[in-house]
Amino acid sequence: MTGQGGVSAPHRLQACRSAPRQAGRTGRLPEVARTSRVVDFAPRSVAIALAVLLAGCAGNRVLPRSESAVDAAQAERRTDIDRIRDWSFDGRVAVSNGSDGGSARIEWKQTAGHADIVMRAPVTGQTWQLSGSDGRGWHLQGTRAGGVRGDDAEALMLRETGWLMPFNALRHWLFGLAHAPGDRIELRASGLPARLRSTDGWTVEYVDYDEQATVALPTRLRADRAPHKVRLAISEWRIRD
Repeated sequence: MTGQGGVSAPHRLQACRSAPRQAGRTGRLPEVARTSRVVDFAPRSVAIALAVLLAGCAGNRVLPRSESAVDAAQAERRTDIDRIRDWSFDGRVAVSNGSDGGSARIEWKQTAGHADIVMRAPVTGQTWQLSGSDGRGWHLQGTRAGGVRGDDAEALMLRETGWLMPFNALRHWLFGLAHAPGDRIELRASGLPARLRSTDGWTVEYVDYDEQATVALPTRLRADRAPHKVRLAISEWRIRD
């Protein structure tokens, strides 16, 4: 089956929560140029739009749930996700280490346990390709001639680029699943994951979902562990079960 990921309309996203701020320039991941647009609405249009936006935000509200209810929701979601054999997505990623930051286009393809992750800076066209799997090691191209290898994807990326991206856990977080025992998840009114707090200090906010697919999949995520920030906007999911 195929799932199409979408990104919320800007006005809805801004009303529900602040949009991710683009980080400053760096030599590794240059910042994408941004434009702003001012739109004037008639008073009646504003009132109608506000009512719609408030209704949308209410659906995104975090509701207190018992631990057993959260565990049951995670078990049901994991059963659905486990049916997915191969997957990929296209989107944009922005990262910051507290002083420097930047953004890139990202393509992530996952076939069984093997990952192939390509990031391209939109201005310079510089490309980084991280491929491999746990147990067999990882290969990063784009930082040195011939590439460089390592046993841990997250540590390899941090060492070579200076960016902390939690690849090890992100493969689970992308689907709204806990990565490690002890990760705490809060749910929306709809039962979808709203927020995840990991045992190693990351907080993941699920800003938006594509709920038209057979399994609702996140299309906007915010991950923070001070001073590090990761912002991910997925434009298209491709799922094969």
